[in-house]
Amino acid sequence: MLPCCRFALWWISFQRLPRLANRVQEPRASQRGSVAVTSIAALVNSAAALSPLDCTCLHRSLVLCWLLARRGVASQLRIGVRQDENGFAAHAWVEVDGIPLNDSPEVHARFTAFERDFAAVGGRKEA
Repeated sequence: MLPCCRFALWWISFQRLPRLANRVQEPRASQRGSVAVTSIAALVNSAAALSPLDCTCLHRSLVLCWLLARRGVASQLRIGVRQDENGFAAHAWVEVDGIPLNDSPEVHARFTAFERDFAAVGGRKEA
């Protein structure tokens, strides 16, 4: 899925791609503590590390959102930014119930997340 996601970002707008996963299934009750959810996040990170293609945090996060949505787990794609002595940096990660799955809990201290949810994947976001 990682190479597919990478190439899809070339042809599909960023805002449409996460919303495609939103059509997969209705969310089940919170499964943040589920072994399956944490295992899926670990497997996506491992696959990205072993991929011959350069997989960014955005690729990993979009794939993780999609896989979780397929299992009916509601997740949020979070994007944050920071400015420091090294310049500007942006980062993407996935949260379930406000807890980062594919990053450390300290990601909130390192990056300031945008208030807007880019994709409430696997669940229906009220307007």
